[in-house]
Amino acid sequence: MFPAGKWYPSEILFEDAKKLCFLVAQQELRNPITQMTDFYTIDDFSGTGLRHLPVCTLQNMLLLLHVSFLYVHSSPEELLNYFPAYMLPEKYGGTLKDYYDFDWYRKANEEHNNFPPGGQKNLF
Repeated sequence: MFPAGKWYPSEILFEDAKKLCFLVAQQELRNPITQMTDFYTIDDFSGTGLRHLPVCTLQNMLLLLHVSFLYVHSSPEELLNYFPAYMLPEKYGGTLKDYYDFDWYRKANEEHNNFPPGGQKNLF
């Protein structure tokens, strides 16, 4: 889940935010499990305001459109048509209570070397 309303462009530049999103996606795609099962993100645009308007350029909107498949929902209940309730936070009509697992991030960082950019070494 990415809560865009909590992002302040004055603190983290948009170019840096794009790089971070790209790096996270690249790391996820290196994992063989993710390659087989796919992954999804939920972008929560509630709380966005005028501070985000300067980054809503045509180029950035086209980038967002071409990089991801967008499903726009007007209510959180519509997400249940695409995700099971156990995968969605309570805020979005699901049953997931604690979805920020700091230990998971630590483990993923440790696994970074197991899935290098060029793929795993050929032992033969």
